[in-house]
Amino acid sequence: MAAEAALMAGLRVGVDIGGTFTDLCVLGESGVVAVGKVLTTHREPALAVAEGLAEVFTRAGLDFDDVEQLVHGAPRWSRTR
Repeated sequence: MAAEAALMAGLRVGVDIGGTFTDLCVLGESGVVAVGKVLTTHREPALAVAEGLAEVFTRAGLDFDDVEQLVHGAPRWSRTR
């Protein structure tokens, strides 16, 4: 229970790497704090995540040190073609 309370005190980040766009969402105690969307970098998907998060955090005046959890969804990798 104490761990859950500590987790809720920090920011939670959701990242969804899609075929065209990488979507980012930052949640705080009160709900959505910031969102962003950048083009997916296919050869190096982590690059879009890093650049998108830097942009979102800068624009919203957030600090990476406040992130307690990052959740990654990747439908791009899980779809069969």
